[in-house]
Amino acid sequence: EDMPALYRMGCDDWVHSAEVKPCVIGDPDAARTAVLLGDSVGVHWYSLFPAIFRSPDWQVVVLTKSSCAWVDEDYAYFGADGGFQVCIDWREEVLGYLQSIRPDVVFVGNAPTYSFSDPQWVQGSRRLFERIAASATDVVVIAGTPKLSFDGPGCLQRRYAATGGTVSSEDGACSESLEGKPAQRVTPLLARAADGLDNV
Repeated sequence: EDMPALYRMGCDDWVHSAEVKPCVIGDPDAARTAVLLGDSVGVHWYSLFPAIFRSPDWQVVVLTKSSCAWVDEDYAYFGADGGFQVCIDWREEVLGYLQSIRPDVVFVGNAPTYSFSDPQWVQGSRRLFERIAASATDVVVIAGTPKLSFDGPGCLQRRYAATGGTVSSEDGACSESLEGKPAQRVTPLLARAADGLDNV
């Protein structure tokens, strides 16, 4: 019931097709363009972008495909009956689309939970970062969102009610360590992938 509104806008087609269906938010004739690119991590961040990149100066273009990693490596996905050719084809179409619109900034992000090896994360990400960077003025890599082992919002709501309206990060009730989490492992690999690319 709390799915991001983007899913109702028809631009994230998941496993159903490789067609690029951009969601354009703001003035389509704006002088500047920000692109949000990714798997469902991109969907998670989407609501923030129109507040930062405001119309009429900016348009925001959202290009997401849930479960489609922005890593140039083959992988199997159960929702696509094994291989995920739709994802590979869609990524290629998106790269062509980026060349045609030449955005000012592209934000790209993935979940950190794909089962790529360290070299695959680094080399597969870099191959795509290079191609995105050739089409955009600036590229920002969004680290994968850490996944809590508990319901974070529910915990905060309970703490808020129990303390009479104050929640402190100092009490540690609604926190846990990143130690051993996929995001802790993958984030430095993405930094390595971007190393030396001047606009990433």
